[in-house]
Amino acid sequence: MPKASPRPVSTPPTDPPDPAAPPIGPLTARNDKATNALETLYDTLNEQLVAAEARLRALKPLRAATVAYGESRDEDGIRYWEELALIKIDDKWRLAHADCTNAYGNDSDYGPIFKPLTERTGEERLRAAKEVRRLYEVIVKQKEAMVAEVESAIKDLSTLCSEL
Repeated sequence: MPKASPRPVSTPPTDPPDPAAPPIGPLTARNDKATNALETLYDTLNEQLVAAEARLRALKPLRAATVAYGESRDEDGIRYWEELALIKIDDKWRLAHADCTNAYGNDSDYGPIFKPLTERTGEERLRAAKEVRRLYEVIVKQKEAMVAEVESAIKDLSTLCSEL
């Protein structure tokens, strides 16, 4: 009996490589590693910002507190900067961020628009996180100044009452 010739093994057709897909290699592996690390780090940063907001709120601030940072100027001399604040948003003290400029002069209609820091970009949150300690110091200094104001008001009223 004649021997049957082996059938050729066929492989299923493959799709051509996706030109938009990143190339597989050392750079892709580094990118994947950095992406995974940043996801974890940004999650931790967000948790810490939420914790800082709670702790600053627990200080019982008397009024809005702000710190400015990241100032730059364009070729026309217009200033740009960012502000980190502890302000009331929807009747709750929140850590907030605003992009600011003097491009509109002193027109109060164009004042900074603060949004909760947790709703800002990762880069904005990262820059603001470096300023939280300064904001804490501003809140404490405001309260210390208020102690002096209240003491002075009490003294003035006491003097007035003794004269009446």
